[in-house]
Amino acid sequence: MRVVGTITATASGLLPAGRVGELARFAVVGLSNTALSWSLYALGVHLGVAYPVAAAGSFAAGAVNGYTLNRVWTFRSGRFSASMLARYAGIQVAALAVNLVLLVGLVEVVGMHRLSAQLVALTAVALMGYAASRRWAFAPAGTAGTAGAGRRRSSLPWGVLAKVIANLGVAGTVAGSVIAVIIVSAKQSYLSPPSRAGFPVWLAGPWHQLGVSVPQQSWALFELFATVVGAMLAVYVLVAALAARLSAPVVVSAIVLLHVVFLLAPPFPLTDIFNYLGYARLGVLHHLNPVTHMPIEAKQDAAYRMATWHHLPTPYGPLFTAGSYGLVPLGIVKGYWAIKGLTTLASLGCLMLVWKCARALDRPPVPALAFVAFNPLLLVYGLGGFHNDFFMLLPVLGGALLVLKGRSALGGAAATTAVFIKVVAGVFVPFVLLGARRRPVAIAAAVATAGLLAATAAATFGTRYPGLTDQASQVVGAYSIPSELGLIFGFGIDATSRAVVAVVLVAAIVILLIRTWRGAHWIETAGWAALALAAAQVQPMPWYIVWALPFAALGRSRSLRIATVALGLILVANSPPVQTIIFSHTLHVQGAVGPSRHVTRSLLH
Repeated sequence: MRVVGTITATASGLLPAGRVGELARFAVVGLSNTALSWSLYALGVHLGVAYPVAAAGSFAAGAVNGYTLNRVWTFRSGRFSASMLARYAGIQVAALAVNLVLLVGLVEVVGMHRLSAQLVALTAVALMGYAASRRWAFAPAGTAGTAGAGRRRSSLPWGVLAKVIANLGVAGTVAGSVIAVIIVSAKQSYLSPPSRAGFPVWLAGPWHQLGVSVPQQSWALFELFATVVGAMLAVYVLVAALAARLSAPVVVSAIVLLHVVFLLAPPFPLTDIFNYLGYARLGVLHHLNPVTHMPIEAKQDAAYRMATWHHLPTPYGPLFTAGSYGLVPLGIVKGYWAIKGLTTLASLGCLMLVWKCARALDRPPVPALAFVAFNPLLLVYGLGGFHNDFFMLLPVLGGALLVLKGRSALGGAAATTAVFIKVVAGVFVPFVLLGARRRPVAIAAAVATAGLLAATAAATFGTRYPGLTDQASQVVGAYSIPSELGLIFGFGIDATSRAVVAVVLVAAIVILLIRTWRGAHWIETAGWAALALAAAQVQPMPWYIVWALPFAALGRSRSLRIATVALGLILVANSPPVQTIIFSHTLHVQGAVGPSRHVTRSLLH
């Protein structure tokens, strides 16, 4: 709905012949939109508003102006319609996301002036906005998106337009990922906590060599990063909705490219990768059992200054801990890159298993793959942080595939193995076992596997796991669903409230297991259980959404997919740096306080 968009649309033949009057009206509305949006944006920048925020606000004002004038005057679509407004709002959300990604890319990567960049970005989204508005948003009731939309029949079918928009969404995901990586790689900052101990070339990665200038002030940098993640989330909703229009080569190529982008980036926004190395080095080099000893006992180690869990024994599973021992002979630098490479391969392996599970369920694999792979929380926080959740999900999804193929014993054994990598995998095991065609065989294999691995772990590390119990009973994030409920109702987070959360979680999982026993599909009930587990965490992390993503993608429940996206938004809002901007800086909400937070900080330092 911009003047440039009108000219382009006309040149492309999107307007039927003889619509000169409509074209003229659209040009006037486009001119008013451009003038209003750009003027408000310029005013906001002049007043010191962060330029991405100014762009979002001015774009919204232009959208309201455009909807009103185009409905009443340009397309003369009649009275107000809630469905028409909903369609128009969906188009504007998608256009806004593309606008923000292009704007940030032009300013931060290309180096354009902020005002000139916005004019270019507005021009770029105009064609998509106009074509979708005319063909879909303002089409008469009952004809939106159909080939026979009466007097508004377009030479561009909705199917073709949807495919173009879906592919643009994939391109926007890749572009947003590149911009996020460049922002984190550009300088030492809280966005990559290990960089606080130094930012050598091997840690900063090749993206740092681009020498891109980013805001030096922390709040401005956080706002920029949060804006990019927010834009990626909006694009993700668009891609997920139109995933059926994507082709396998496009999706697979984008997935590989995204993994390369994050592989070459520094870890963000936590230090877990160095925690993994630190615990392994504690056992191999310092001859201290990482299950019962703390990194502070070997603070001279090279990994210590880049890690954070200094006063906490390892909370990770014995199988993962033992496997990480093999990285120690490589040293810090090669060990760091080895973990990055292995995590990347594990993520790709999980996505391959999602594809195979979809085929086994006789479901289209491309939409399922896109729903998982293009989720910004998986990309930015999970893959970008190189977390071991991918190693845990590999045997879970492998067990799920084996069960779907009728190999009950192997499926039960594989799923059980995941618990010894990360204990949260225990929530998936009973659902996989209930999904097996031969349940007794699957259960027997799971019990045998658990017994063998437990005996091996006890012989290697002992039977006490204080790191796991301390993390579960003491660590509290500043913001979480349980802590926010505690703030609202005044009970805070203590041992009693933790017990209540645990009871509610167990009850929810038991109910889901009963439903599975009575015939509900175990893929979907496992997804709901994963969502319940993630929501119950008192120290939530955005990448915890990966626990539910594969099951939401493979199930037939639309409600599960919507709930997964909604919980993802909550998780990212409760995690840094977004929580810092929204709660601490803007709303001045203090978050969880008291002894529990003091204990958490003492474990970190």
